Amino acid sequence: FTHYIFSITHNGKGQVIEVNWEHDPTSLLDITDTTDSVDVTFHYSARWTQSHLESRDHVEKAAPEHLEIRWFSIFNSIVTVLLLTGFLATILLRVLKNDFVRYAKSDEEETLESEDTGWKLVHGDVF
Repeated sequence: FTHYIFSITHNGKGQVIEVNWEHDPTSLLDITDTTDSVDVTFHYSARWTQSHLESRDHVEKAAPEHLEIRWFSIFNSIVTVLLLTGFLATILLRVLKNDFVRYAKSDEEETLESEDTGWKLVHGDVF
């Protein structure tokens, strides 16, 4: 866009109350497919409008002063943490169950000493 429009609201006493910015949709310039240098001239215009507000303080007082709590985001975070914790617990329980079943079978069969695997390797380091 090559033309920008500034809308300035004032109170008639030399105080600016509000400034907004927008672009002119008819001034679109597409430079994505150009390989040559292109001279671009930018333009702007300003619209001055008088407001009934006496000062900027009135605008600030009209805004709510309470803290907006984003309940959906909090709920989403809690659900995500619970799901990930559940998935991790499920995986760990399956692995431990399989290890316990395998070690129980090896104790009952009393086979030749085999090399320790799984959590039994860590047992000596931790305890």
